[in-house]
Amino acid sequence: MNLDFDTKVFEKEKIRIGDMDEYVVRGGRHLFPLLPRAFEGIKQIGVLGWSSQGPAQAQNLRDSLAGTDIKVKVGLRANSASIPHAEAVGFTQANGTLGEMFDVIAESDLVLLLIADGAQAQNYKEILAAIRPGATLGLSHGFLLGYLKSIGETFPANINVIAVCPKGMGPSVRRLYEQGKEVNGAGINSS
Repeated sequence: MNLDFDTKVFEKEKIRIGDMDEYVVRGGRHLFPLLPRAFEGIKQIGVLGWSSQGPAQAQNLRDSLAGTDIKVKVGLRANSASIPHAEAVGFTQANGTLGEMFDVIAESDLVLLLIADGAQAQNYKEILAAIRPGATLGLSHGFLLGYLKSIGETFPANINVIAVCPKGMGPSVRRLYEQGKEVNGAGINSS
């Protein structure tokens, strides 16, 4: 098994775990200035859902990308009970950072799919159809890939698919990110 990857922006480090070599990028706020380069070509990141991972990832991205021209916009179902929760932390329709889920999908360069597994299975056709050709779908776990394989389907060939999988629940992802304001490098591991 090859656990290597290419990076043109961040410095990677080889570590040995047991009898396997793995590669990591160590985090820290000193890397924030590199984010515009890492997100080159991305003008809007759409974060879909507001359950466990949605609030954490949306706020962390917004805070990390502050001062850049990259917008983080939350996409929720029309009349979602989560709208007031997103608004309470600053994602609003008035400031252009909150919108209807399928509109956000269609206008985003990177779409983070953080809705419930059941909702992914129920809505995947509409979600995938709404993504612009050349855009990137971001997953935080392998459910949708496994589901598509189980029904003999695949992701569309005209989109990119990535996975950034935090090794913790959303509240801990946010809490450890905020701890990083005091302890550089604090955060949560991701695969």
